[in-house]
Amino acid sequence: MRSTILVSLLIMLFGSLTIGCEEDKQKIALREARKAVKASQYDLALTKFKEFLALAPDNYNGLWGIADVYARQGNVVEQEKMLNKIMENKQYAKDHKRVLIPALEQNYVMQGNNLLGSDLKKADEFYRKALKLNKKNAAANANLAEMLMNRGDAAQKKGNFKLADASFKEAIKLRITSKLRNKLKKRAEISSFFIKRDSVLPRFEKVKKAFIEAGQYDPKKREFIV
Repeated sequence: MRSTILVSLLIMLFGSLTIGCEEDKQKIALREARKAVKASQYDLALTKFKEFLALAPDNYNGLWGIADVYARQGNVVEQEKMLNKIMENKQYAKDHKRVLIPALEQNYVMQGNNLLGSDLKKADEFYRKALKLNKKNAAANANLAEMLMNRGDAAQKKGNFKLADASFKEAIKLRITSKLRNKLKKRAEISSFFIKRDSVLPRFEKVKKAFIEAGQYDPKKREFIV
């Protein structure tokens, strides 16, 4: 009986020591990871955070630590993956939304900026994702408006006035400066004029001959005679 009790006590003692050792390892790994971040030793920090997660899988401190390091390195693609992984945990998403949502919002803007010179379609998508999280994001509003204005200018040069008009008017609805909004309104007025002209001219051509014969239109001066 005594031997059984002694064995049980030894097992409990050993178990508590093991747990204590594991907790100590976790604390050490997390402390070393954060120390590396402060020293701007980001590769070392990543290694230490991964060591910490090996001991404490899916721990928020480890996941956020890695996302933060990626952000500091400018690796926005990997940062987004880690932030989305954290957001998959409903409890984390709820408890840390004031940190996670702004981080994702900023990530989308940065990815949009990085793609401006190579993939405008994807840049557009990232700016819209940022605005979906926060419709007041100044950078996303301004950059998307500039993109839409450039798209409208290009369409107008090609004679695609409907696309130009739609692009300008969509940009006007964004939260932008009055200076940029006024530039867009002037462009929209021009595209709207050409749209109306293109819809009227075909009908006028059908009746122009009758106006000329009736002496009501001068084709040389291109004006009506009153």
